[in-house]
This record gives sequence, structure tokens and C-alpha cells, in this order.
Amino acid sequence: MRDSLETPSVFEGVTVRDAITVIRTLEKAELRTEPHIRRVFSRSGQGFDAALGFLVSVGVVNRSEGGLSLSTDLPDDAEKVCCVWLLSAILRVHNKYRTEIFRYLRKYRVDEGDLVYEAAVDCRSRESAVRNFLMELGIVELSDEGSRHRVSRDYISLYAQAVDAGRNLSPASFAESLVCKDALGLTAEKAVVSYERDRLGMGLADYVDHVSLRNAAAGYDIRSISLSNVREKIPRYIEVKAVSTESVSFYWTRNEIAVAKKLGDFYFLYLVPISATGAVDVSCIHIIPNPHKAVLQSKDEWITESDVIRCFTRGQHNAFGVKQHG
Repeated sequence: MRDSLETPSVFEGVTVRDAITVIRTLEKAELRTEPHIRRVFSRSGQGFDAALGFLVSVGVVNRSEGGLSLSTDLPDDAEKVCCVWLLSAILRVHNKYRTEIFRYLRKYRVDEGDLVYEAAVDCRSRESAVRNFLMELGIVELSDEGSRHRVSRDYISLYAQAVDAGRNLSPASFAESLVCKDALGLTAEKAVVSYERDRLGMGLADYVDHVSLRNAAAGYDIRSISLSNVREKIPRYIEVKAVSTESVSFYWTRNEIAVAKKLGDFYFLYLVPISATGAVDVSCIHIIPNPHKAVLQSKDEWITESDVIRCFTRGQHNAFGVKQHG
């Protein structure tokens, strides 16, 4: 599937306001037939069909011959709480709305610490429905320049989830490829998980997530947080590399490099020294913020090589002369 919005947006006619109005109407109604709910809704809005179709698709409203019902109740009237709740409903299961949100967010790129995107002229109208929906949710906002949009810092993890969605492989499947996690790598990752939990303390330890155990193609191994001077929780995406205590060298896949470039200052490389006996020296972990810039663009400090070539046979026989079937 091409990473574009060439077909009409599934968000056409859908607004957060209308969706919440439908839910509130259902909560208060004694008669929950679709015609009745439509009539009540029409007193305050016009997008009933689009809003109802959206809510049914994401599993918030159940539609049957007997009428409409809510699968779960909306939280209190606080606007931000309702928006977070609605986003959670969209992300809970695979649906066409989640797919389009992820596809749109993958267009954003890191620029001076912000995730920004400026749509080409011919894309603006086509993307306006999903963009406006995300702006209502507080996920996307207009940047200071006015012509670009940016992802709110509160939702950087959603952007990372969108990037991951296109390459979500199980560890078992990923192990069959040329780039796989070996025992030393897993040891290093577990050491970093413990290191991060100790760094953050018991109160924040739950923010440390060992992502690679369930998604080995995410482009990073661990999700954690950084704390600003005012204790703001800033996402931290960590790629772990087990390195020798004798020399610091490691392999970096194209996927990891691409994610590092996209996440910029939110991405960290943790080089974990492991001795010949397999012992991990946590006290000597080398942490590199924004390694795409610090490593790949720092020729004075790092030497990079890109001459690894994948080779495989063209014919029906493998390298050992055994005929391949199928």
C-alpha cells in the first residue's frame, strides 16, 4: 500500500464534536432507536451519519435491529479527558480510521526538536479531514510559521506508534531475517531496562517498556522518558547495542537509522559493554542522544562503513547444491 491519501478520507464529515454529541445523546436517551437519536442530534448538529459510522467502526456504539447502544460510557465533561478517551477507542483495535491517522502522521519529520509537516498544495484539501480531526483532539497543532503543522509533545509516542505500524513483525518472524537479536543483545537490553528503572525511580519505573520483546522491527528496543527541569515527561526511544569492552563498534540497520533520523532528539543510542565472559558493566554504558546526528554526521569522532552486501543465488539450488522446491 502506498503511503499516501489518494482515496477520499474516511474522516470526511467526521468531527470530534459530533462524535461526542452522539454519545452524550445516547447516554441521556430512554428511547435509543436510530431515527429517534438522529432527531435529537439534529437539534445541535448535522453530521449524524458520519459520526455514527465512525463510532460503530471503532467499537464505541453497537448497532442492531433493536437500536443503538454504547459499549462503554464516555468519561466526565472535561474536554481533554474525552479526547484522550476517544483516541484510545480508535487505537484499541485495527480499523480504517486508525490506519489513516497512522498514514498521515508518518509524513511528519523532526525539525529543530519538533515533529513538523508542511503539506504540498495538492495534498492540503485531501488531508484536511484527518488533519482537522487530529487538531480537534489536540494531537496536531499549527506551528508558529503558520504554513506547517506539528505534533503536540504530549503525543510524540503516537507518532512513534504510527512509524512502527508499517513494520510490525513478531520477534519470531524477524529472527528469520538477516538482522536478528542474539543472546548478548538481549542481555544488554535487559540491563538497560533495569538501568532505566533505577534512573527514574520506583514512582516512574512503569514508563520503561521493553518494546523489542513484542515488536522486533520497531527501530528501537526500549521506550522510556526523560525529565525536563520542570519535571515534564519527554519520550525517550532507546536503541541498545552490545559492544566489546575492548573496542566500541556496532552494526546499525537501515530501519534503525531511519527511525533515529525521524525521532531526532527523542532517540538515544545506549552502547553496553559486555566482556568475553558475558558480564555487563552497567556503570560504563555510553549514552548518545540523537545518534543520527552525533554518529553519522560526526566524521571526526566516528568511522562508518556501508559496504555490507546481501548475496543470494538466482537459481533453484542453494549454496550447498540442494534443489529448492516450490
